[in-house]
Amino acid sequence: MEVYYLTLILGVLFGGLDIGLNWFTVWSLVRFPFWVLGTMLAGFIVYWIVMGAFCLPIDMKKEYDRPNPFYLDLIRYTFGYGLTIFGFRVKLIGEEKIPANTRFLVTANHTTAFDPLIVCHALRKFDIVFITKPENYKIPIIRRYMHACRHLPIDRDDPRKAIKTINEAADMIASDVVSVGIFPEGTRSRDGRTGEFKPGSYKIAQKAKSPVVLLAIKGGKNFKKNFPFKLTPIEVVVERVLTPEEVGSMKTVEIAALSESLVKAELGEA
Repeated sequence: MEVYYLTLILGVLFGGLDIGLNWFTVWSLVRFPFWVLGTMLAGFIVYWIVMGAFCLPIDMKKEYDRPNPFYLDLIRYTFGYGLTIFGFRVKLIGEEKIPANTRFLVTANHTTAFDPLIVCHALRKFDIVFITKPENYKIPIIRRYMHACRHLPIDRDDPRKAIKTINEAADMIASDVVSVGIFPEGTRSRDGRTGEFKPGSYKIAQKAKSPVVLLAIKGGKNFKKNFPFKLTPIEVVVERVLTPEEVGSMKTVEIAALSESLVKAELGEA
C-alpha cells in the first residue's frame, strides 16, 4: 500500500512541477493526469520486476515443510498493494473473536477473484495459507510465491488427491505450522449470491481438532460496477468462531449449514 501512495505522490509532484515550470499553460494542465497515471504505472511495473527478481531463488522442485517467513510477509504485502491498486478498501470487523495463540481453519464466501487477497489482508496479523485450485499454480511469478508459502492446490476431480490435500492441511494446523483458509463453495459465485457450502471443507478442522473462524465478505460483488472510477469498500465480518469442542461435536454438514446461514444472513440473502 505504501508503494501505491508513494507513486501517487511522486506523480502529483512531477505533474505539479511541470505546471509550475510552464507557468500554468493549458498543455501543462492537460499533461498533469498523465504524469500521475504514468508514474503510478511505472511504479507498478518496477514493483513486479522486483517481485520477479525476488522469486528467482525459489526452487519449484523443492518440497517446503513450512511456509518461508520472508516470502509469506512479502506476498502479504503484495496482496495489500494489489487491493489498493484496484480500489478496494478492506475493513475487518470482529477481530477480537479470532484466537490469537492457536492455528485455525478460516472459511468465507467467494464472490470475486480477489477474495483470497482480501482475507489475507484483513487477517494479516495471522499466518494463513489457502487451499486453491491448481490453475493458480500456472500464474507466472505468483506461482513461485505460492509454492514457497505452502499454499495447497486441490484437485477436486481426483478424490484421492483431494483427500491427500485435506490431510496435509489438517497436519499443518495440528502441527502449529500455519492456519489454513478455504472457500467452502468450491468455486467463485457467478451471480454474486452465496452458493452451497460443501461439508468436506470442514473435515480439515475435525482432523486437526482446531477452531473454525467463520467469515462473511461483504461488498465484493460491487467491484465490477465500481472499478475503475469508484472505490469498493469491503467488510470482512467474523461471524463466529467455533471451538474445537463444538467442531468435534457437530457433523460437517451441520457446520456447513451453519456457516452458510450466517453468511447469507449477514449479506441479506436469508
